Amino acid sequence: MPNPLVRRMTPQSKTNVDRPVAETPIPESIHGHVFPYRGMEQHGVAPTEDDRTLPADYWDERRGVEIEYEPDRPAPDPIPVYVVNSGGRELRRLRVFRAYATGSASPVGGARNVVNSDAISGTRRRVKIKNLDTTTVYIGDEANTASAMHGWPLAQNEVYETDSQEDLWALGTGTADSPLAVAVEYAVIVNG
Repeated sequence: MPNPLVRRMTPQSKTNVDRPVAETPIPESIHGHVFPYRGMEQHGVAPTEDDRTLPADYWDERRGVEIEYEPDRPAPDPIPVYVVNSGGRELRRLRVFRAYATGSASPVGGARNVVNSDAISGTRRRVKIKNLDTTTVYIGDEANTASAMHGWPLAQNEVYETDSQEDLWALGTGTADSPLAVAVEYAVIVNG
């Protein structure tokens, strides 16, 4: 049984009455003198020779002048270079600030970034994080690792210390945000 949802096409005219007739293409041909490497531009000078009557190897001997290159001079021996700190000494600095771990009632949801990465400047030497809240706080290097399963637990007044230069994230177990005391030690090069 034929499909009732498919319409059959009505017969169309088999003649090309409505269609235009295509023209036969004519291949292009070059009229005039063609100079090798230049094309047809004469630059104001009429050609003295007919290029179409020249032998095939005519331009091979007129292509240019053979150039003899001088041999390269031997390279000098490399000079050893030693990287030396030109001046100054390393001065250790300290930055202390307050950060907050996300609580369960926080509109942020999930862990919060409490210390940013120091991968570009590389001046950070140590980070210390102290939990100032009565609830436990979990520390991780990513938002999903700062959790009860993967994070480092910090009880009240405990200190977490690391030399890592990665981000540090914190997630609290209380309903309110948990305060953290953060101390970041970094180095500055001082001249003199």
